[in-house]
Amino acid sequence: MKNHPRVNSSHRSGFTLIELMIVVAIMAVLGALAFGVASRVKTKAKLSTSVQRVRDLGPMLMAYSQDNQGRLPVWRDGEVYWWQELVDTEEYDPADFFKSPGHREFDPDRVEATISYGWNVRVLGRGTSDDDGDTATPKRMVNFRRPASTLVLADGARKDGYGMIEPGGPLPDPERYGGEVAGLMLDGSARVFDAVDDFKVDSEVFQQPL
Repeated sequence: MKNHPRVNSSHRSGFTLIELMIVVAIMAVLGALAFGVASRVKTKAKLSTSVQRVRDLGPMLMAYSQDNQGRLPVWRDGEVYWWQELVDTEEYDPADFFKSPGHREFDPDRVEATISYGWNVRVLGRGTSDDDGDTATPKRMVNFRRPASTLVLADGARKDGYGMIEPGGPLPDPERYGGEVAGLMLDGSARVFDAVDDFKVDSEVFQQPL
């Protein structure tokens, strides 16, 4: 009767465990990569939606200007904010127009403070009057020779942005879309901007193009 060599069961189990650990590690790495890719794709999709949303505001801005002898809205005209000049918020839901899809802090009950987009007050004006005596004459379309280079509004601050962007004040949230934001130009086109580099104090977006 032949004697068959014994198999070291402990050695076999240990080898199988190592293999299992390697497989699990590989799966974890692949899972993390897949999650990262999926997250970036989702962020890009939301940014694209925001770009389309600001582009949709373009015709409303043009209509306002045509109805007001070429004037453009300021951030606040008395008690009326720029978004109320573009859309009748008593009749329409502001979230349908002014909520950026990646802006989780938007609150429909606090639109004034949490509206997703910020008006470029440095270029288009803060207000005709307010409690601080800050006044500005509404500008007209003819004041801008390069409307395609003039930023009207963009994705704004994460919270308490009050519908404006300006140096030293509320600025675009760089975390909303992975460092990028959507912006509406005065000619009605939409662009994607770098949330940090394009919104520094001396950046072109805060200058009136000549």
